[in-house]
Amino acid sequence: MYVGSTTKNTVLRYDGATGGFIDVFVLPGSGGLIVPVDLVFGPDGNLYVASAENNGNGSVLRYDGHTGAFLDAFVPTGTGGISGPRALLFKEKIAICHRPPGNPGKAKTISIGYLSAGDHLTHGDLVGACPRADGEGRAN
Repeated sequence: MYVGSTTKNTVLRYDGATGGFIDVFVLPGSGGLIVPVDLVFGPDGNLYVASAENNGNGSVLRYDGHTGAFLDAFVPTGTGGISGPRALLFKEKIAICHRPPGNPGKAKTISIGYLSAGDHLTHGDLVGACPRADGEGRAN
């Protein structure tokens, strides 16, 4: 079990069966961590922490899911108007209209990991289900 300590600016690790303290998983202030109010392991296995900060700013920081080492500010302070993030959630699957290169007539709707969407969009796929052949809405 992983717990954000808002007074010590750390992430602590506890035994999920007994509640016994294991260690400090993310060191105090690592990567600029201030007031960790929520955390979640992402589909990539890394730990994402909502760092709310006391001044109303905030960021989402990413840590190695095995060691707790700081990786980066996944969403830096002020990006997109972020202010004091309080909750995190990954939508793990997303529908993509996969259009095979050179053969767009063979497009089909597939479900992929959310973090892989960028790669698909780069080579011409579209977010969402493919249009139906009859032109009425989208295929399921």
